[in-house]
Amino acid sequence: MGQVTVRVNGYSHTIGCKDGEEAHVFELVGQIENKAKLIRSMGGQFSEARMLLHVALLLADEAA
Repeated sequence: MGQVTVRVNGYSHTIGCKDGEEAHVFELVGQIENKAKLIRSMGGQFSEARMLLHVALLLADEAA
């Protein structure tokens, strides 16, 4: 099983994945980090949970 360490919103996380899927995980994390940067650019103070909720809402909206 593969493992990658990624950074989202300034925090490191180790993620397990299937061997060979590491690049795909980095791509997905890049999308998440881009949304986090967008939310941070709007100003205001967000807890980690609230930031990730906003990221999830943006990604879900795009998927819909």
